[in-house]
Amino acid sequence: MRRIGLLLAMAAATSLLDVHCAVARGGDGTRLRPFVMHVASPIHAADGWSVRVNSVTFNAKAALAAASPLNKPPRAGHQYVLVEMTVTFVGNRPTRTIDGLVFYAIGRSNKVYDFQLDRCGLAPRQLNDFKPLAHGRSAAGALCVDVRKSDLAGLILIVEPAQLLPGRAQTYFRLR
Repeated sequence: MRRIGLLLAMAAATSLLDVHCAVARGGDGTRLRPFVMHVASPIHAADGWSVRVNSVTFNAKAALAAASPLNKPPRAGHQYVLVEMTVTFVGNRPTRTIDGLVFYAIGRSNKVYDFQLDRCGLAPRQLNDFKPLAHGRSAAGALCVDVRKSDLAGLILIVEPAQLLPGRAQTYFRLR
């Protein structure tokens, strides 16, 4: 009987360890444990939104140049980062991504890069964030941000609900 109890205790401990490791690999959307790429994840405090990072191009200079002749090269010491994503809305009333979500990136230096203010120009397959999305609908596309090269190694995507004050509810995604 004692042996059965010990085996059950070991099995329970192993299951808890497996669950903990799975959560650590998948993350919970915090800065210390960002969500992984290629998995649609809910945005904290954003009623009805999820984001999936599909791919990242860390040196997108050529892609931006091909997208539009009006796009300028990055500044010295900077690099364009192109983030391909899918945004899905499962809320009640149709809305636009730009009205629901705001996108930032943060690097090793803790500098925050704003995808609206630190833009690269017209991105190829630009995310249409003005398109209204009804319940269950998605929009896929790319956003680009101009980042210091020294911040590339630890760069993380931040997604926030647009209706809250900045920094109130952030969801983090790995970009590697």
